[in-house]
Amino acid sequence: MDTGIVRAMKCKCKVAFLKSMLNFLNNGKTIQKLFKYFNIKSAVWSFARSWEDVSPGSLKNTWHNLWPATIFHDEDDGREFEGFRI
Repeated sequence: MDTGIVRAMKCKCKVAFLKSMLNFLNNGKTIQKLFKYFNIKSAVWSFARSWEDVSPGSLKNTWHNLWPATIFHDEDDGREFEGFRI
């Protein structure tokens, strides 16, 4: 995976965790209750939601950098992404 996407995913996951922490604190709960609530399942769901937020343009640029001749051509920039051509 491209380092830009990994960095964006980490940032989005951290933001989601900090938002949930602020929600807990604003509702009068403690950090210890947050740690009981935030388990592996919630971390996986947070990661999945962060993955959904990655833009198609970022994915296209990543694949273009990895495999430019086969996956994308320059004339395809104006069209909607329909899938990979192999």
